[in-house]
Amino acid sequence: IMRDYEAQEVIHRIPLLQFPSCFSIHPNGDSLAVATTENMILFYPNAEEKPYDLYGHGGVIFDIDFDTKGERMITGSNGEIILWALPSFHKKDKKDKKKKKDTDSQDEDEDEESKKE
Repeated sequence: IMRDYEAQEVIHRIPLLQFPSCFSIHPNGDSLAVATTENMILFYPNAEEKPYDLYGHGGVIFDIDFDTKGERMITGSNGEIILWALPSFHKKDKKDKKKKKDTDSQDEDEDEESKKE
């Protein structure tokens, strides 16, 4: 459940079929990884898409974290740590954001030049 505490309302609710053992929010702020007591990770790219089911641990997952760039996820269970390369949609999303930022910057420069004329 995501809540807007100032407005005291639920923003988004994620139903789970299994008990969560831990979770982590991706650095982009839109994605979420949830580990379950069934040794599975549910990776939600955003609030609209269905999660990716990630398997690899032989025991309950106790910790999830992301690197600062958001390109990898690390998970830990009894006796093992797994480093995951995240799906390419994050790289595409990152490139799209950079491209939009560059386009917005170029538009601002053009607006400033037209004001000078």
